[in-house]
Amino acid sequence: MMVGFIGGTVGGFTAFPGVSVVVWTGLQDIPKRITRLVVQPFILVLQLVSLATDVFEYPSIFGARFWILLAITMPVVLPGTITGVFLYRRLSDVNFKRISFILLGLSGIGLLIKALLK
Repeated sequence: MMVGFIGGTVGGFTAFPGVSVVVWTGLQDIPKRITRLVVQPFILVLQLVSLATDVFEYPSIFGARFWILLAITMPVVLPGTITGVFLYRRLSDVNFKRISFILLGLSGIGLLIKALLK
């Protein structure tokens, strides 16, 4: 529950809700399949709640420009997602955890660099 609370809090102000849950599941001795079964619904629910909040608080954001940009990005995102699923199926549990932590580390480094350059 505490990990979920932290993830919700972080997700509420960064739109990056999965960090705490990914780290927590990575530190557990559970297979990658169970990790995805925990992480994906968690992120989905928090993103839907965030979108609903944004629609309520900032309805003007969801005008024609939003839908055009969404339509433009979908053809790029979908092949990337399919590639990710393809790679996921070929990874062992250990390599899945390694890659997950490497990607989280790179994301953190990128955020730090961005913050320091401002």
